[in-house]
Amino acid sequence: MGFGMSVFLGFCHVSGGDAPSQLIAAAFCADRPEFEALVGAALAAQGYRLDWAEDVLPAGPWVGRHPSAGGAALARLVHEGRHVALGPMTPLGGVNAPQDEDQDWLHVEEIGPITPLDAQFGVHPKKSVPDALHDALFGQPEPSEAERAAVGDALPPLATYAVLDAAKMPYLLTSLLESSGLRYQSLFQGAAQEDLGEHAPYLVELKDGHDFTRRLFTGPNGIGGLWGKELGIFLRSRAGFDALRKHLRKFTRVQDEEGKWYYFRYWEGDRTCSLCMRLDHPTASTMLCLNGLPLRVIVAPSHQGACVFWLKLLAEPRPFRLPSDLLQDLRQQQGESFLRETLDWMKSHYTPLPPDDDVMASFRRALAPLSSVAIRSAYATRYALAGLALLEAHGKPLDAAMRKTLEQKDRDDARRAEEFLTMVQQHVRPGI
Repeated sequence: MGFGMSVFLGFCHVSGGDAPSQLIAAAFCADRPEFEALVGAALAAQGYRLDWAEDVLPAGPWVGRHPSAGGAALARLVHEGRHVALGPMTPLGGVNAPQDEDQDWLHVEEIGPITPLDAQFGVHPKKSVPDALHDALFGQPEPSEAERAAVGDALPPLATYAVLDAAKMPYLLTSLLESSGLRYQSLFQGAAQEDLGEHAPYLVELKDGHDFTRRLFTGPNGIGGLWGKELGIFLRSRAGFDALRKHLRKFTRVQDEEGKWYYFRYWEGDRTCSLCMRLDHPTASTMLCLNGLPLRVIVAPSHQGACVFWLKLLAEPRPFRLPSDLLQDLRQQQGESFLRETLDWMKSHYTPLPPDDDVMASFRRALAPLSSVAIRSAYATRYALAGLALLEAHGKPLDAAMRKTLEQKDRDDARRAEEFLTMVQQHVRPGI
């Protein structure tokens, strides 16, 4: 990370489309000139021009000045590996501007900071969720205009759900769900569930006051807390469990603009924020609405506050397609998330290590060489990255035997990576 670099936010005035527009942008940079250069380049790549930017400030003061503008959610999307994130464009008018009465269609509520629950010794009754999140997760707000328009005043209550990623805790999460007594079911079925059940996303109906709910929001100072695992996202819906599961299953595999299919992990927090901030109104109305009733999406990343998204107004839905620019950003986010998870794994197994930024830089340098020797699975990549980072941290070379192990392409990549990491540990053990 460069000296003095941080996240900046600003309002940006843009031209190049049907009418002049405004958007909020976030950039990982050192100052306002660099913010304008980065955002200008990102807009130019999409065929737009940055005319000017205003109120460009570091993220903290900016969110304090504009608490309900959606900047905090956008700021979470940028980091050393992704320097720019652009919010949705809002037309400002003009002779060619479409007269769209529903420009203000997405509600973004920022809540935080969030302090996870502790052991709550001596507290009765124990809390299920932090106070700051209780209304968002278990309150019964007044129905929105879109909800009243869909079904009138006879609305069922909002139920609370989580989409949890078993891949973050293989075998453990499914065991916890089975013993919880809560209603849950995988979003996969058939052969996919048989093969990937311990790495699948699970829809769970949460109850206020339930022990499993409490564990999801309990941090390291509690007993059996899962908050730091960042297992998924939370949803509020009036549609019922079966209808919600059927709806969510539609998006586990999606197509891009060219018709190519992708496995889509939309239940990861950063990815959910990107979707909610970047989808256009008709596409958002396809994904974030069920039977005419908007879903409320709550993203609560560890120690970073929370964001709540829901559609205030609905548009005519259209088939869901991932835009190419969003797909590229999501791929980059997925790669960065994997590297950061690998860093956390290394920190739990090896000490001391160099500063986080140095280890991340080591990972990035190693990715292309590992791909060239057919180290491709996530498991193998993590082990191989760890080995190469340990060698670099301790100033040790990659010797001939280690190189030969990595380059044996006719062998399973996981076995090669395990053997390689064992060799590295034996080589640097005096320094570990």
